[in-house]
Amino acid sequence: MEGPEISILIEPPPLDFETVEKDPQLVAGLLKLFLEMLPEPLLTFVLYENFIATHGLYISTIPCSDSEFIVDVKDTNAKNQQLKELVQQLPSHNKSLATVLFLFFARMVEFSAENKMAPQNLAVIFAPILLRPKQENIENLEEATKAIGGKCTADY
Repeated sequence: MEGPEISILIEPPPLDFETVEKDPQLVAGLLKLFLEMLPEPLLTFVLYENFIATHGLYISTIPCSDSEFIVDVKDTNAKNQQLKELVQQLPSHNKSLATVLFLFFARMVEFSAENKMAPQNLAVIFAPILLRPKQENIENLEEATKAIGGKCTADY
């Protein structure tokens, strides 16, 4: 006897597009679930250190009070170029999906006043899924979120 999970995988229920249009959170949840279920993150384990290092080369934080920091982005064009070069090193399927996904994120940011999805919010939600090391810990998750930060919408 098949369990409900197995029967859904064998025969998925028909997609109700009316529901999809009324519930964009459903689509977002499915996208996030798909990305979480990938055996390797979209930006690959192999390139993890490179993405983190690129972030560190071009970002510095300047303390401005006891608990606040100003983030100084050094040479945004150089950083974006280096990120583009890293994306080009991805396997072809990863690169294709990353390109479409980043264009989608850029489109979402255009409407951030309405949808509340500023680059930082997208990074908090998607960075730990898109960029993670083989061995995860809280420091790695913070690094990934900072590395992707607002730059996931750069022109790839």
